[in-house]
Amino acid sequence: MGKKIKYSKYVPEQEVPEVRKPPQCNDCPVVACWPHDPADVMKGPDFCALKNYPDLIEKAKEIYLKEGIDREIQLQGARLEGISSSTPPGGTEINMTLTRIEEAIMFCKMMGWKKVGFAHCIGMIGEAMELSAIFKARGFETYQICCKVGAIEKTEIGIARLKEVIAALEDGEKTTFQVAPCITWDIDYRSWELFPAGQKWFAVGETLAHIKYLEEQGMVRRETQENKILFSLA
Repeated sequence: MGKKIKYSKYVPEQEVPEVRKPPQCNDCPVVACWPHDPADVMKGPDFCALKNYPDLIEKAKEIYLKEGIDREIQLQGARLEGISSSTPPGGTEINMTLTRIEEAIMFCKMMGWKKVGFAHCIGMIGEAMELSAIFKARGFETYQICCKVGAIEKTEIGIARLKEVIAALEDGEKTTFQVAPCITWDIDYRSWELFPAGQKWFAVGETLAHIKYLEEQGMVRRETQENKILFSLA
């Protein structure tokens, strides 16, 4: 039998399972960690983190109870949630009174931070510029760094995706959106059609960065047809 854990007066004592199941919160049908009735806290599926990792949850709580940056982040984050969220216990819809950017600005102010840094993909440099301008307008000093820092060529570290881009263009010209599904992505979905919209957005941005690199190397060329930018092998 595994060790028994009691980390909260609202949660029954749990036994650490010998074989743990990885959490899949996105597939939870009951949102047991935010129940309408406290008695429902144990009604989560068998992959619920509460049932599989009570010892890690206990350790996390211990960290939050100690004075320091982790506790301060947790406290201010909880206060911000109380200000912005209007989702009732048991609710599954996200009802926020502030945008995520407004929340980030308010959180930084609550933490007393004056300087904010943004790490971003080069395919999102425009968005990073806009975000930086918003934070500067609210009194923050901002710093940005993109994924291409150091100018190390992908071929120096053996990036296989460049070869995949070239292979995708071997049978004719394509848009960035048509090339992206031809790339191997480190995400657990069987097909491009199953990718969440947000993941597709990031994947297309990274694909464009690969195409731009090949274009700079003279291996790919672009042309515009009927308001579409098409890429082909040079």
